[in-house]
Amino acid sequence: MKIRIRSKERCFTLPLPNIIILSSASAAIIAWTMRRGSEYTDDIPDIDISYRDIKRFFKVMKKCRKYMNGEPLVHAYSKDEGTVEVYL
Repeated sequence: MKIRIRSKERCFTLPLPNIIILSSASAAIIAWTMRRGSEYTDDIPDIDISYRDIKRFFKVMKKCRKYMNGEPLVHAYSKDEGTVEVYL
């Protein structure tokens, strides 16, 4: 996964390995946060999502990478002509 950030002055890319982001450990952390995190803060919605659901989502994301073929997953613009792109 790559996150590319562009502004008027600078452009930089943050490479993030998919093996770390879409791993079983990450799925467990996300499931715990979604289940227990809402007890500690109001910023996290109270959603009942299981570890297996997150693993299924990660599996689809890995398959999606093949079909995206270099197209950005997310492309966001800011008011000051900056852009953020997320590639799988």
